Amino acid sequence: MKFLNNCLLLLLFLVTFTSSSFAQDNSKNISSEIYASVDAAVPGQSFEIALKQTLRQGWHSYWKNPGDSGIPLTVNWGELNGIEIGEFHWPTPETHKVKDIIDYGYEDDFTLLATVSVPEDFEKNMFVLEGSVTSLVCKEICIPETQNIALGLPIKAQANSVNASIFEEARDALPAIYSGDVNVSQDDTHLNIRINPALAGLANTDNAYIYPEEWGLMVNGDVPIIETDNGSIVTLRFDRGARDISEINGFSGVLVYDHNGEERAFQLETEATETPSSGGTQYADLSTLPSDSQEISGIAEDNLRPETRDVEFIGLLPALLFAFIGGLILNLMPCVFPVLSMKALGFVALSSKEKKEATTHGLLYTAGVIVSMLCFASALLILKAAGNQIGWGFQLQDPLVITALFWLFFAIGLNLLGLYEVPQIFSNIGSRFVSGHGYFADFMTGVLAVIVATPCTAPFMAVALGYALIQPTAITLLIFATLGLGLAFPFLLLALSPPLQRFMPKPGAWMETFRQILSFPMFMAAIWLVWVLTQQTGPNGAGAALIGALLIGFIVWCLSNLTRIFKWVLIILAVIGVFYMAHLAMTSESPKSSEITPANMMSYTPEHLEAALAELDRPVFVNMTAAWCITCKVNEKTTLKSARVETLFEDNNVIHITGDWTSFNGDITAYLESFGRSGVPLYVYYPAADATGIRPDPVTLPQILSPEIVAETVDNP
Repeated sequence: MKFLNNCLLLLLFLVTFTSSSFAQDNSKNISSEIYASVDAAVPGQSFEIALKQTLRQGWHSYWKNPGDSGIPLTVNWGELNGIEIGEFHWPTPETHKVKDIIDYGYEDDFTLLATVSVPEDFEKNMFVLEGSVTSLVCKEICIPETQNIALGLPIKAQANSVNASIFEEARDALPAIYSGDVNVSQDDTHLNIRINPALAGLANTDNAYIYPEEWGLMVNGDVPIIETDNGSIVTLRFDRGARDISEINGFSGVLVYDHNGEERAFQLETEATETPSSGGTQYADLSTLPSDSQEISGIAEDNLRPETRDVEFIGLLPALLFAFIGGLILNLMPCVFPVLSMKALGFVALSSKEKKEATTHGLLYTAGVIVSMLCFASALLILKAAGNQIGWGFQLQDPLVITALFWLFFAIGLNLLGLYEVPQIFSNIGSRFVSGHGYFADFMTGVLAVIVATPCTAPFMAVALGYALIQPTAITLLIFATLGLGLAFPFLLLALSPPLQRFMPKPGAWMETFRQILSFPMFMAAIWLVWVLTQQTGPNGAGAALIGALLIGFIVWCLSNLTRIFKWVLIILAVIGVFYMAHLAMTSESPKSSEITPANMMSYTPEHLEAALAELDRPVFVNMTAAWCITCKVNEKTTLKSARVETLFEDNNVIHITGDWTSFNGDITAYLESFGRSGVPLYVYYPAADATGIRPDPVTLPQILSPEIVAETVDNP
């Protein structure tokens, strides 16, 4: 008996916490390695470290001033024990242009150099330097990636040089230091950089550029006017930016220019020599600029400006309110109905009992919901901290979880039909879900309610969860707990309110009939899960899950009809078969996705979206969905596949892009996060370009669609 109890508990654990496909995500787009210039650390001496960044082909990262968008690489060091680390020296950056946005960074591997000083009184037996490197890397989308680095060196009285080629290559990539005089001034229209004496060939070049280390001093990408005094002094005049030079502590930048076909780079350093004339210079708002601590993920590269991230600024109280309302609405979603129906039946059985007992059952159910929400949020945060791209409903992307849920719903359905009695088999969990007896069962019903709620996303939830996942851990957990409170609130209110309990029907023989009726929603949910499994693993995986269900039914029959010894031999064989079927379901290959054939429809990839947006005269509609998302399927049936919307898209030449998140897809996860969302559905409409040739900002549609909403968006974007 206890063995089978543990089996069902294992299924629940798998549903809530298992996601092997996420824990093993190694799809890093940038890797970090740290090297020392010596083979040992000597107290009282210094040495160099090299932080090498290796980029995946096609991706780029950012310089210390990222330009119009982006975030520079940052390193957070652990305990230093008196060790001093100087500022990093950066290689000469490159310009990356997307439409009218100019970024500064690197499209190839690059290495940063810094000096490390070991204190004379260093008493450790080993020199250890640990930290974490956070980089924003971009292709068509931008993803922040964090990796741990560590360097260990023995403590010796003398050190030898090592890794010479790495440091030589890194030094060659640094700009040379210009030792002449550099004066910087501003007038009403220009930033003027005066170089004396002039560098060779600078006065005659037509390809000079400055990478300023501070933002806002000049218009990024501007080609300077070059003025010279007989070639001995050169002044570069750039269109000035909104920021005043008096706001910074001196000017630093990298001058890059072409001389006889060779690119030359020099580091310029100076202090500001002139303050601006009075005239009301408009300063940039520091609060709107990207900061090193800001968490930005999955942002469309040409929309990386921080002001597009409105979800970050909705505030804690609105987020809590949205989470509570979203939890309330989840009770109306079809994915939660089977479990809530069973809980309602349990409350009917309690309606004739004392208020104290009903209150206890309601509080335990609420505790089960909130605790499981917190566990779910914790698992999500842990996996995200490990570098995985996941969101709401992530566990349903794992075939093992879908299989476990299918078997659980199938077993509960058999019990509701009366084919077996759980007190004889699963004494701690099963039919107590239905009858409402047992405190542990009330708690576990709350857990099950959260498990089955994850395929649904209610209105208000998306904004709340999008806000939650970019906040500190405590706030994230608070918002998830509030979502759980909203989900549990109707039954909690019923348990705490005797006047409301008077409206509950009296217990009677009708409850047995109603109990059997409830088996059919359970079987419907089980059938739906098999369909989802077919999308993930193909017919082989679904077939294995169905055989497993047959074996579960056989186990139930054995427990009810056979003698002890023969019964347990068959049960053990059947349980082994169930676990083997779970293995087959989990390891079956996903069916090959076929391209959508109509010319105005395509599957989502960053490349497809980029190509679609390049057709400026055509609107683009992006539909992020999943087979296990019931809200998505309802919207597709009632709206997106309706004749009215299909005709509307055809008449307006709309490109329809569909992203299928049924199984894990990092590109789709990144796209969701770019709009502050942690799950599906997500509907985004990109209007066609206006008369100026510029496409307006994308429009995010509600999560519950209607043909009228889509028509209003297309007609009046």
